[in-house]
Amino acid sequence: MSKQTSRKGKKAWRKNIDLEDLNAGLDSARENERQFGSKNLEQAGDALFTVDTAGTSGDVETYHSKKKEKRLKSDEILARRSAVPGVIGKKTKKEKKMSKEQLDMLLKKAGRRDVDNKMTEAALQADSVLETPVYDAWDEAPAPVVPKKKTITASKVVKPRSEFQGFPQSMTKVKNAGSRVAYMPKSAKPENIMRATFANGDHREATSRTRSTVRPSTLDHKPLVFGATDKAIEVPHEGRSYNPSLEAWQALLKEELAKEEALEEERLQLEADQARVQHLMDTMEDHEDKQMDYSSEEEEEEASDEELEGGSVGLSINAPAKEKRKSMAKRRQMREHKEKERIRKQMKMEMKKIHEKMQQLAKRSEKSEQEKQDLKDLIAGGEAAEKVRTRRYGKYEILEPTLDVKLSGELTDSLRRLKPEGSLMRDRFRSLQQRGKIEARKRHNLKPRYKKKVTEKWSFKDFK
Repeated sequence: MSKQTSRKGKKAWRKNIDLEDLNAGLDSARENERQFGSKNLEQAGDALFTVDTAGTSGDVETYHSKKKEKRLKSDEILARRSAVPGVIGKKTKKEKKMSKEQLDMLLKKAGRRDVDNKMTEAALQADSVLETPVYDAWDEAPAPVVPKKKTITASKVVKPRSEFQGFPQSMTKVKNAGSRVAYMPKSAKPENIMRATFANGDHREATSRTRSTVRPSTLDHKPLVFGATDKAIEVPHEGRSYNPSLEAWQALLKEELAKEEALEEERLQLEADQARVQHLMDTMEDHEDKQMDYSSEEEEEEASDEELEGGSVGLSINAPAKEKRKSMAKRRQMREHKEKERIRKQMKMEMKKIHEKMQQLAKRSEKSEQEKQDLKDLIAGGEAAEKVRTRRYGKYEILEPTLDVKLSGELTDSLRRLKPEGSLMRDRFRSLQQRGKIEARKRHNLKPRYKKKVTEKWSFKDFK
């Protein structure tokens, strides 16, 4: 059994001490400081009380008036103000002003000062005053008056006392109420004069160069046209009408059928090429296995023949002559290796052709021979040839036209049962690309960069 600790020590005294009277005294001192601005409890009578010698002026407030005009509790709480002064915040440093040398350098770069530190003619012209007549806004419309522009000459320019040279510094009102003056106040900061709006409506950067006066020649270039015509709306084939004639409808069907047959033939040819290459890859492995077995048997036979020949006794004292002729097995191996290399090159070429055909099939960029012939005839025509561009400009091709053809069962004799074909928005978008108004683009689907990985948390080990 452990010995009981003494209750007369310093720790026991601190533990059982009573601080209620001390806390009450501190609270009362803080309250006095809030009300009277001092912690001293003994205040003079003049500071605590006031004697009313003037009396009540006006009607005496009744009980009902007090009840009616009772203030809200929130207003009473907010009205209480402490006599303790507020905490003094940290003083912020004043912003550094731009020196006269820096301002002169910026004004020279902006073209408002010359080498002799004088205002240029462009600055004087920009700071000029536009005088307009004064008229009543509610009166009849006055006759149009051309405003007179009063320029300021270099002799009339007074050097301003402000640090911002080159701007009129007067803040006084202009006598003519209709006149407008571009001025800069004396208290303005350098960052506030970076863009100034002058009387003539010109917006100029204070630190920019002079605008170019020569018009770019590229603005005169017409947009590149990718089709046979630059018309916004092309006249569709008459076979696409909701009630076409038999001849036009059959001609349109034949034209679209030829395009689809060409695409289907290309797809079948691509599948046949893929099957042929796969067959070559499968048969080449079996052929290599057979050739390896056959060559190993011949090597064993030749090795046994050499052992028999080596048993004969040689009478010459010279070193035995080395035969450099190739064996039949070596020659066969070389022929097989050469044949394999030829097959590999052939397969590589076939795969390259298949890859190119797959790209062409996916883009569907091949046009029919009739369309190519029409373009050639148009190019040979003369003036229209300058508007036709046979090669694409950019990474992607323009949108392909949709197949807007109705079959025999879809043709109706009533507009109520008619089903629309195609999309006007797609046609307009394709027309803008074809006329070179917008760039041909392709939609990219944004996919997550990393795939989500499902795993089990290691917290399961805590339950084992």
